[in-house]
Amino acid sequence: LDYSFFGGTPNQHSKVEDTIQEWTWYANLTFSRSTPNNPNATLRIAFDPTKGSWSYVGNAARDCDRSAPTMNLGWISDTDTLMRHERGVILHQFGHVLGLMHEHEHPTRSGVRRLREAEILQYYKQTQGLDEITVRRQILDVYSERSVSSYSQHDPTSIMT
Repeated sequence: LDYSFFGGTPNQHSKVEDTIQEWTWYANLTFSRSTPNNPNATLRIAFDPTKGSWSYVGNAARDCDRSAPTMNLGWISDTDTLMRHERGVILHQFGHVLGLMHEHEHPTRSGVRRLREAEILQYYKQTQGLDEITVRRQILDVYSERSVSSYSQHDPTSIMT
């Protein structure tokens, strides 16, 4: 997969490049860095701290405006030390690139809610400015077994949780 950085610093770029290599241990793929701000790159990575951390899932990035990023890593700091939570954010967002969904929305969790809804809604409203509909869709709701074509056993320790 080729990728291009849309902004960011050398420290942030290095953190991403060092961390994403871990995915090559589990998936038959390689990563290739393209020129900065390349609208033709498959992955276009921004570092806007005001927009959180997110990524399009799988091939959905193909439908994204070519001048826009397909991923934002707003929680990656401009330091030369990779923090544990930064490694987790990078691996998680690249998991989305590879087509992985959130583990906490796993179909076999359907009907079993172990999350404190009111606290989660309040947290994401305060920390990320998300409305209730978005939090429900991206965090609280689970996928139905009919809405996903295949899945493995639920793994609450997954990087995709």
